[in-house]
Amino acid sequence: MLWMGVRMTSLVAENVTKVYRKGSSQVPALRGVTLEIQDGESVAVMGPSGSGKSTLLYVLGLLATPTSGRVLIDGRNVTVLDDITRSSLRNKYIGFVFQSYNLLSGLTAPPASPGG
Repeated sequence: MLWMGVRMTSLVAENVTKVYRKGSSQVPALRGVTLEIQDGESVAVMGPSGSGKSTLLYVLGLLATPTSGRVLIDGRNVTVLDDITRSSLRNKYIGFVFQSYNLLSGLTAPPASPGG
């Protein structure tokens, strides 16, 4: 996004934490993640298994709410929005490419008919 000829940050995470609770135990998945992704920038999230990569993508993709901190899209704090508004923003601004794309494995398509 450009404003007054200056490139604006499209996605910001500020001190984001995510803690999962299992019984009386707490499992921290994200610990104070801060990042800025500029409009049009490509980013790779890398790390060992269990390091919080998927959790970070869920939070940035508005599929999960952080325990603390905030996520901003084009300057708008999206962590305080209701589910319907978050879903609408996700539909408009965010795309997902899944590693496993067989989300509807029980469904099949009929074979293409000749000439049509």
